[in-house]
Amino acid sequence: MLNSCLGCLTQLGSTKKDTGVFFAVFSPNATQVYLCLFDASGHSQIAMIDMFLHEGGTWSVLVEPLKEGALYGYRVEGD
Repeated sequence: MLNSCLGCLTQLGSTKKDTGVFFAVFSPNATQVYLCLFDASGHSQIAMIDMFLHEGGTWSVLVEPLKEGALYGYRVEGD
């Protein structure tokens, strides 16, 4: 089971942490952003996780446990 939390915004992209991976993306016009995780083939989505909005339009989430090298993408709603 994956756990997610707000995390601490330090940089954009993915950053390996002690127990998981921190993700951040800048999308000031989005109404919602999701982190999508995929299986090893990259063809099947295995999770879609709500990201948290920070002041200024940056979205982030810390996913635990998650190993470095996981396949991911972002799904963005809004303008």
